[in-house]
Amino acid sequence: MMNNVFPTPVIAAAVVLGIATNAALAHDGRRFELQIHNDKIYAQGYLSGENPIDDGAGVIRPYVNSMHSHWNNHMVSAIDFASNALPGFDLFGATALDGSRLTITLNASSKWENPPIVPSMGLIPDLVPLEAGDKITISRGNPRTNTDFPGSFVLQDQIAIGGSTDMDPLYEIDQRPTGVIHVLEFTISTDAPGIAASDPIFVILSPAGDNPIDRLHLASLHLEAFLGSQVPAPGAGLVLGFGAVTLLRRRRRERA
Repeated sequence: MMNNVFPTPVIAAAVVLGIATNAALAHDGRRFELQIHNDKIYAQGYLSGENPIDDGAGVIRPYVNSMHSHWNNHMVSAIDFASNALPGFDLFGATALDGSRLTITLNASSKWENPPIVPSMGLIPDLVPLEAGDKITISRGNPRTNTDFPGSFVLQDQIAIGGSTDMDPLYEIDQRPTGVIHVLEFTISTDAPGIAASDPIFVILSPAGDNPIDRLHLASLHLEAFLGSQVPAPGAGLVLGFGAVTLLRRRRRERA
């Protein structure tokens, strides 16, 4: 059985390399803005920064609850590992959550191995469960969970009243993934009265690399759209796009 924490050199490296969970609000990169719609939490993916580069899917995603980012590779004391603090979560004046606690729960994990460089329209990603050596740890300071033993931790203990809040979990894996996209399925809940927990929120982690091919960028965008939910219309609840969650769970049952 694998340990639930990374080796000490890896933890030390995270400090040295500046992998922090309290980075500046809305720093450049792919992020989620947590919003309330019809008294329910949902996560709108967007690209942050003053002049974000359009990666082909737009500055604000045309769907919700799905976003990808790319691993950063590291090596310390001959230990290979990858990490990232994105996608992170932002709040901008969501008054319904003022003073409340947010909890993040890891529900499931999967991966897409050797996806096509340019997926065809309508392609259903072949998502399979993670293997023993694929363990991903998700943390924000000391609270943590991992894909071997999924659980919950407090994402933010008290939302600032009338202000903005930046919440960046740290994702870590003790390998340097290539040719594979990892998928983490979360829900976010709150103790704010009358606010329902989110539908599944998908964090997609793609390889590092110097070019879009190594980074599996087009496949990552394809997977985002496949797993994403439709943007809620006024007076309507969230509707899952493409029946993604149903298909994903059906595949898990078939492979169990």
